[in-house]
Amino acid sequence: MELRQLKTFRVVARTLSFTRAARELRLVQSSVSAQIQALETSLDIKLFERMGRTIRLTSAGERLLDYATRAEDLSEEIRSELTGAAEARGGLVMRVPESACAWGFPKVVRQFSAKYPRVRLDIRPCLGRNLAEDLRKGVTDLAFLYADSVRGSDMEVTLLRTEPLILVAGPSHPLAERRNIGPADMDGQTLLYSSADCSYRKILEDLLDDEGVSPAAVHEFSCSEAIRQTVAEGTGISIFPRHAVREMLSGGWLSPLAWNGPELETGLLMVRSKGKWLSPLLKRFMNIAKDVLGS
Repeated sequence: MELRQLKTFRVVARTLSFTRAARELRLVQSSVSAQIQALETSLDIKLFERMGRTIRLTSAGERLLDYATRAEDLSEEIRSELTGAAEARGGLVMRVPESACAWGFPKVVRQFSAKYPRVRLDIRPCLGRNLAEDLRKGVTDLAFLYADSVRGSDMEVTLLRTEPLILVAGPSHPLAERRNIGPADMDGQTLLYSSADCSYRKILEDLLDDEGVSPAAVHEFSCSEAIRQTVAEGTGISIFPRHAVREMLSGGWLSPLAWNGPELETGLLMVRSKGKWLSPLLKRFMNIAKDVLGS
């Protein structure tokens, strides 16, 4: 497996055409086909499914695309670092909670991009599944998540800040005017959770489960903004870091519930694999994130 083969594979995967890939790479089509075939042979997997004149990535091809992208990013970073290029190049892959993306993370990106405009940032949702494995394999460089802790002694975890969590409902919700709300008041209520955000929802789930509280229904959304808007319309209750709903609270679109139960809070963590090389670019990004998100 060679770096040039991975580059060719990336172009074919993006264009889904050997002809267009050959044109972009300024190669003859037979050379592109030969490189893909050699890559498939060396890995003993099929990367593309061929259906008539069209092609699409196999599941193995989709996985390889992440690695190929990382390999090219790392190659660019090494070249720019060792040659002393005027502008750093390369790329970083991160997982970030949607709530943080809508709050402090844009400032982190702005400051980093101002210093390193040629570096590619690939920012993905912070889904819990396979996160640790992706960090170990280098598919993901860095992760931010809301949690109390992270399993795995091979993970380097930095607590950036402690975040208060808040239960919110629409102004018309029956609990919005109550002055004292405990876990028992959540019995029979409709709860809205995010599947794309990180694990702070589990804090409430575990609490209600310990208290024997059973919601009437649980709705799950892939978009936190959709949850905020749905709750504002009067459908159910949700939980968020306070900063994530600050504007909707001040605008009167959402009402904070007067929670009188156990304290609800979580940590904003920054996580990387100890076993992976800490590249100069990643170190610089982490330092900016600490300054911005930890303040």
